[in-house]
Amino acid sequence: MVRVGGYRAGFLLLIMSVLVAGCQMEHVNFTPEDASSELDTSLPDPADPNDPIDPTDPTDPVDPSAPCVTLEDFFISELWAPLMSTKCIACHNSQGAAKDTKMVLQYSAITGFLEHNLEALRDVASYQYDGESILLLKPTNQIDHAGGEIITADSPEYAALQELIFRFENPIDCVPDDVPADAFFEGVELAGPYETFRQATLLLAGRLPTVEERSYLKVGGFAALEPLLDDLLNEEGFYEWLKEVYNDLFLTDRYITGNRASNLLDGTDYPNRRWYDAEEPMHPANIMTLGQLHANRAVGQEALELIAYIARHDHPFHEVVTADYMVVNPFSAISYGVEDQVTFENITDENEFHSVQLPGIPHAGVLTSSMFLNRFPTTDTNVNRHRSRILFSFFLATDVMKLAQRPIDPTSIQEHNPTMFNADCAVCHDVIDPLAGGFQNWDAAGRYRPPDEGWHGDMLPPGYGEEAMPYPERYQSLQWVAHRIASDERFMTSTIHTLFKGLTGLTPARPPSEEETEIYAELMATYDSQDELFSSIREDFAGSNYNIKTVAKALIMSPWFRAKNIDFELDDVRMIELKDLGTGRLATPEQLNRRLTAVIGFPWRNNRTSPDNLVVNNRYRIFYGGIDSDDVIGRITDPNGLIVAVQQRMAGEVACLSVGRDFSLLRHDRHLFPFVEPSYVPDDENGFPIPQAQLSIRENIRHLHAQLLGEQLSLDDPEIQHTYDLFYETRKEGLQAISDDTVSVNVDWRCSSTVDYWSGQTLSENRRISADPDYTIRSWMAVLSYLLSDYRLLYQ
Repeated sequence: MVRVGGYRAGFLLLIMSVLVAGCQMEHVNFTPEDASSELDTSLPDPADPNDPIDPTDPTDPVDPSAPCVTLEDFFISELWAPLMSTKCIACHNSQGAAKDTKMVLQYSAITGFLEHNLEALRDVASYQYDGESILLLKPTNQIDHAGGEIITADSPEYAALQELIFRFENPIDCVPDDVPADAFFEGVELAGPYETFRQATLLLAGRLPTVEERSYLKVGGFAALEPLLDDLLNEEGFYEWLKEVYNDLFLTDRYITGNRASNLLDGTDYPNRRWYDAEEPMHPANIMTLGQLHANRAVGQEALELIAYIARHDHPFHEVVTADYMVVNPFSAISYGVEDQVTFENITDENEFHSVQLPGIPHAGVLTSSMFLNRFPTTDTNVNRHRSRILFSFFLATDVMKLAQRPIDPTSIQEHNPTMFNADCAVCHDVIDPLAGGFQNWDAAGRYRPPDEGWHGDMLPPGYGEEAMPYPERYQSLQWVAHRIASDERFMTSTIHTLFKGLTGLTPARPPSEEETEIYAELMATYDSQDELFSSIREDFAGSNYNIKTVAKALIMSPWFRAKNIDFELDDVRMIELKDLGTGRLATPEQLNRRLTAVIGFPWRNNRTSPDNLVVNNRYRIFYGGIDSDDVIGRITDPNGLIVAVQQRMAGEVACLSVGRDFSLLRHDRHLFPFVEPSYVPDDENGFPIPQAQLSIRENIRHLHAQLLGEQLSLDDPEIQHTYDLFYETRKEGLQAISDDTVSVNVDWRCSSTVDYWSGQTLSENRRISADPDYTIRSWMAVLSYLLSDYRLLYQ
């Protein structure tokens, strides 16, 4: 479906206010329950708050040197977090005991809650009794309040309410702070703190920002972003993302199915490699069954789990090559025969990993991993040169294949040993051959087998650059090499490059070549900008004891991650410099899968127990440009016809499956439809408009734009109207089709919702969604399919 209408370039932090229908002023007697909001929105006190205002003295000036605090920021930090989200909203919500009063608050999970709640409070504050606002009199029970006394007149919350009323009457305009960009990004529009964090949470954790995080960002801006990123990078989602990024290099997920990984372990070295298939069980039946499920995967992902382990425990990241240990879970520990080395808290938890040392193996991080060595094998003639090239590429930011650009004529080679004595050959071999000697003790099957005859005499001796490896180090050759890699600045650069590509989808810029003289200056400007950033990150990386999270956070905060638009017309020069910036990169199948689950609330899969469609090879993973780490090892980054077909299939199928499921939930649990019910129709059977229903429909459309696309739109925005027109016209045509008896009054059985998705239990009659006599369910499906097809969801 082609989307009509333009987009507003800017993203606001929260959408405009939401008005609740049917609010009445009459007093309701009730007994409040001792309950609080299910959402914990407590926030740290903002640093350097605005100079307190004396609400009894309108002439009290605000200190001009103090930071300006907006009404929204003040409300969130001083009232919403300590009072209203924990006490007031327990009754003053749309379903609570005070639902029929003027003060009906919205939970912060609802997009636009801030504006709505401020508007409700502004209205209540305007009512007075004996010259005093009832917003002060009610919570202190100075006039009849069914909830009794909530605060006292000498409490900080009371003072905050006084200041809120003063701010309503005396608005304060604050000029928002911005983060300056370097000259290269002049004219480039950068995402604000909330947009940046939303993008990061979707990418790294597969979730939307929480209410507390959103509120904290409203108060603290970019100063609040850093600590929130620190917390985000401690979530399990980040470690899974890190494994995903490094598997794009290692490709060891090739072995995680069946017994492919276990079979690669030498049966002599590891006699228990397939212990879970033993005819005579070695362990209880449940452990044997779990071993069949989890042992092979843990062996296959051992190198990736080492990376996650290092990051999770804040170890220096150079342990990826220097670690004198490997990691195992309860099941792979048995495969390796080291179960006696480690005590697991939960022997059935496949995600619990601990470090161990294999007897007689000189560990050197992933370099001595059996899976890594098997994935990058050697032969009698290659003699570890392939492994050396991979090491340079992955850990030293060097593509040795580009050291010599000109083709070599094999008929011109006259030397007996060209790799050493022919200049055209030696330009590469002088680099890779010494490092190839570091792998001398590891055979083609990844086994530790030191050669009896020593290293090859027709090759350069093992070493690192110009430094030759001391002969006594030969049995620990990879350990010797690994420590030199760790102290090489290129290791830091390589790590930064890997995460930069994982976060932005961009290949790091390189200095322009001689063939690019016509656009040399433009390409150099791009390279210089990145190099300046990477140099700064290298310093921070080293200063943090090589904590990988330092790199991730710095890249997320950088303009390369945050760039989203430009505010000028590009000339040819700037077009070349900025061509890779922006939000037009196709999301990977894994990224899109996480986004869908986060914004919809349900994964896209065939049924409750099946795997997600976008992350399994026999569904859409490969069709959507993903890899299987075996036959397909390079991602497709430019969309083609097949990818577009998958996008269309996803939009239609997810809309079909999700609308009924969401309506089956209680309204406060819904991701998609918190403002409407299936019975809400824009006009009656005579065609007369129903204003309140139309308003609720528009409110929900605005919520969907924010939930799915991150758009913060006002109700009168043209995009809201376009989507409303789609809903209206779809329903109009559907009702006519029902009248003509060409369409059933019921939704397609695949789109119905009669059982709870997560538990499989049959829903009560009043929560089932199958009949659609008003054609609203299918109209909302059209709207959802429309938004799921939007590039803001499909690209990053």
